[in-house]
Amino acid sequence: MKKRTIFFVSLLMILVFFQFCGKNTLPVKLFVDNTINIQNEGWNLLQNGKIEKAKDYFDKSKDEYEKYSGLAYVYLELNNIGKAKEYFLKALDIKESFLLYSGLAQAEEKAGDKVKALDYYREALNFYKDSYIQAKVNSLEGELSEKLLLKIEKTKKNSDKREKLIKELLDVSPASEKYRIELIGYLFYKGDYAGVIKYYNGLLNKENKPDEKTRLYYAKSLYKTGLYKSALTEMEDLYRDYPDDQEYENLYYEWRAKVESLKINEYIKDIKDKEKIVREEVAALLYSDFNNYIDRLNKKSVIILDIDDSWAKNFIIKLVFTGIMKIEDNHTFNPEKPVTKMEMATISYNLLKKVGIKLHNKERLYIRDIPVYHIKRRIIENIVALNIMKLDNKNNFNPLKIITGREILDILEKLKYILETDEN
Repeated sequence: MKKRTIFFVSLLMILVFFQFCGKNTLPVKLFVDNTINIQNEGWNLLQNGKIEKAKDYFDKSKDEYEKYSGLAYVYLELNNIGKAKEYFLKALDIKESFLLYSGLAQAEEKAGDKVKALDYYREALNFYKDSYIQAKVNSLEGELSEKLLLKIEKTKKNSDKREKLIKELLDVSPASEKYRIELIGYLFYKGDYAGVIKYYNGLLNKENKPDEKTRLYYAKSLYKTGLYKSALTEMEDLYRDYPDDQEYENLYYEWRAKVESLKINEYIKDIKDKEKIVREEVAALLYSDFNNYIDRLNKKSVIILDIDDSWAKNFIIKLVFTGIMKIEDNHTFNPEKPVTKMEMATISYNLLKKVGIKLHNKERLYIRDIPVYHIKRRIIENIVALNIMKLDNKNNFNPLKIITGREILDILEKLKYILETDEN
């Protein structure tokens, strides 16, 4: 009985010993690559198990990369994990390589940090697709994912802890799409828009679109972080897929206005100080301020021959195709031609009429320099009556006067007021 008790106690001590030491008893696999000379005496000693001789050799080496990487593997064989990692990192400061990342992975695995080990094994695969390393990656992914999934299922009522665990899971197993989408929802409602973008971009099945709500979170996060063009692209895609959704329609036009405004601002700076405004600038400014009206108007394609080199080409097309601005009989737009008061009055009148503002001023105004029979007389009377443009102190309209930057800004503000007042 006493012998049996001694036997079981001894067995238990052996098991405890191996449990305590087991994490450092994993076999070491020595990897070589083109960053070292495989005929080198030190590596030959390592491969033949002559660890102390290899250590002496690498200690004396004058090549720092060879010295540090060699000593790293020596200490890995000696189960001195701290020293091994120290030398692996020193060697990495000199040169990244398959040799070093695969060694560091083994060191972290021996130390019991399987998450770091997995990261380093993955780094090693970036240098060389080794079947052993790939098997290690697959094994660790499976093992760590299983443990994290069990923990996640126990945290349904603790969203902060659940979020942390899901992030850990996605680091281990990026293909866990279900939990990635759940995390995106958490992050969006917390206002972590950069996090939404990060984890959305990790969705692997890009050929299959994520669910509608997740796509909306992503689009809004792009917009919130100032990535307006990308946000517009995503919203355009959503609006195309769900054309009856009023929110998508409104956001699409609102975001497009933002993008166009930013583009316009690149070209039109210090507008108020300009002594003259040209036609391409008028087209851009009108579209920037009134695109939500203009985009809903009927359009008719027109050949325009001289706008290919204009920065405002897209805006010009919008204004011409809707009939708000006109072209010459020879199909030229003359983008750099200065705009007169007469032309600006006509453009303003066309805009208001196209969007449905009733223009029926019946009062005959005394305008000294515009004959009663003039073809544009009625247009000018309406524009003056609406206070969009003014007569001078002698009741002259000055139809050939060039519009300045300050004047165009004043006209745009008055047009906005009329349109907003009419909506209300």
